[in-house]
Amino acid sequence: MHSNRFKAIAGDDLAPLSAKKGRIMGFRIVLASLLCLSFAAQAAKNQAASTMRVTESTEPSTHAANGIRFSLARPVMEAHLKVSGPFVTSTSGNAKIGKMWGGAIGYAYLPIRRLGFTAGFTIYDIERGTTLAKLDGNMAYTLNRFVYLKAGTNISGFTQEESRKIVDPSLGVQTSVGVQLTQNVGAEIGYLYMSQRGDERIDGQKYEFELYESGVDLALTATF
Repeated sequence: MHSNRFKAIAGDDLAPLSAKKGRIMGFRIVLASLLCLSFAAQAAKNQAASTMRVTESTEPSTHAANGIRFSLARPVMEAHLKVSGPFVTSTSGNAKIGKMWGGAIGYAYLPIRRLGFTAGFTIYDIERGTTLAKLDGNMAYTLNRFVYLKAGTNISGFTQEESRKIVDPSLGVQTSVGVQLTQNVGAEIGYLYMSQRGDERIDGQKYEFELYESGVDLALTATF
């Protein structure tokens, strides 16, 4: 009896409070849903970023090296002189070339397990202030991420005017094995043959000269 009378008396007053309470509960549910969705989206974003980083770090490289290449060369060479003329052909003995250093700039394109190439221009400094320039091109094959083989031809000649008056630039060959410690740093060892040719008339007779250098070529490389 009292309860019904209390409801009858307070019913109109409690109705707004009940509705307000319902709205608050609904707002809390919506807020909680939004927070859950936000956390789920952030977790999915972090997972995608982590997956991308793992993919990038584990994706194998397709090139051992690819870019502009700088080289520091230290050939160990011997020089030979061949003279041909009327009734005479002679070849000098081997003369070791000491203190020969070279600096080069070029390009290296070394795709793994595919044909590539290298090209370069080198200036060699020889003792007594003599300098020799070489332009070379090579076909290359990269066995794996670290090792490649190359071979090609070159043309070389002396830069001093006095030497150019005697012998002209001529063709040579080279072959080498290269090792890439990283995509930027590597080393090469191989065989190098260079030659220069000329001719001169002595007492009305034509004599031909062939000067050639051959030996082991060592080089450190940096590719960017």
